[in-house]
Amino acid sequence: MDAKIPVFDNCSISESGQENFLAMDLGQYIRKHADMVFPHRHSFYHLVLFVEGKGRFSIDFTNFTIKPYLAYFMSPGQVHTWEFEGVPNGYVVNFSHDFFHSLLLNPEYIGQFGFFSGSADDNVIIVPSLKRERAGFLLKELIQEMPGSGFPNQNLLQIILLHFFHLLEDRKFETQEAKPSASVRATLEQFETLIELHFKKEKFPSFYADKLRISSNHLNNLCKEHLGMQAGEFIRKRIILEAKRSLIIPGSSITSLSYDLNFSDNSNFTKFFKKHVGMNPEQFRKKYASSHALPQE
Repeated sequence: MDAKIPVFDNCSISESGQENFLAMDLGQYIRKHADMVFPHRHSFYHLVLFVEGKGRFSIDFTNFTIKPYLAYFMSPGQVHTWEFEGVPNGYVVNFSHDFFHSLLLNPEYIGQFGFFSGSADDNVIIVPSLKRERAGFLLKELIQEMPGSGFPNQNLLQIILLHFFHLLEDRKFETQEAKPSASVRATLEQFETLIELHFKKEKFPSFYADKLRISSNHLNNLCKEHLGMQAGEFIRKRIILEAKRSLIIPGSSITSLSYDLNFSDNSNFTKFFKKHVGMNPEQFRKKYASSHALPQE
């Protein structure tokens, strides 16, 4: 079912032909892709920094209003749409999963940054006033290193972009008393990875706690302290997200989705969905369709 949601590859939206990186003025980017307003996915990481403008955008069905120096960060696979009043000013950067591999030899390195957690609430931040000039300067440097033809210096692009990430990641902990320890962060990252692998079949925290070789109580305590919710709620949020992503596809079968998510029947899935969303699957589909539309096949 996911395959029917349009997926854009970097190479399909980059005039330079570079498949692993793109940095561009946001206004220019939007003018060239003005029709890309329907729900879609990216196969690459995608970030935008708005300097000024009006409108709204959504990431995985969470809506946001554009504000000056609001930045959003998206991981591959997240569902996205936007709607602008006029053309906003700012910057856009796209890069592939393997973009940093030659420099860091660790394709999972990006996962350390909270704004690439895959959770819509973490994906959006306001850049602090004292960091705005520096953030804009770094993104301008990226654009300057993107010639109209030829190949940019990839190592330089990597270093500039990592500088930008670390500049904004620092702000994530400015209001927190303490960062989670390296071991706690590793456990939570592994928990999230296990959820991605097993959420369709395994819905209870005990399964994940066993995999992590910790107790269910300890897993719950870690989740409450550092994720703001119990482990079970975190798992349920992922199931609901997958259901929403599938339900927006015109003609998709709710019964097939129920079995794909390992519910015994359509009725049990509908009760689960309504309990956590506040409406049944068909109501959600109609409500979303009233304000968004996928392109006709």
